[in-house]
Amino acid sequence: MTTRESIESAFADVPYPGDDSITRCTHEDCLECDEIAAYFRGTTWRDHSLEQLREHHSAITMFTPEAFHYFLPAFMLQSLGHWQEAGAISHSIAFQFSPAKPDADAGMRHYCAERWSIFSQRQREVIAAYLREYSASGAEPWFSRDVERIVSRLETAA
Repeated sequence: MTTRESIESAFADVPYPGDDSITRCTHEDCLECDEIAAYFRGTTWRDHSLEQLREHHSAITMFTPEAFHYFLPAFMLQSLGHWQEAGAISHSIAFQFSPAKPDADAGMRHYCAERWSIFSQRQREVIAAYLREYSASGAEPWFSRDVERIVSRLETAA
């Protein structure tokens, strides 16, 4: 099975988060979160082009855990093999699976744990395969330093 097929299969049954659960912003009248929520509202992870996702790549960090879980395959599938054209998408995905820094405050540790816990082991393994392909592409030579640590965490988590 190809990485593309594995992504599609692993995320096929993830439910849509709901129109009111796309972003969870703590700032009142946050225009960026409002714009991201409006763009993704009512869409599926199959409805987006690479150009659209590159324009909205900051959503990766602003999604609720449920929206991140649901829309992640869109970002992975559209950027897969198009590493340079994808801009910061792949790096942003990898960052989401990095553990919180030891000196992170409780809020950041909770944020990381909450986003991490929603993925099944199979989904984590597929994300690891995606990140390995990204690293092997040489698109971001500095990334290969960190990818094995992230991939190991994805593949061995219980």
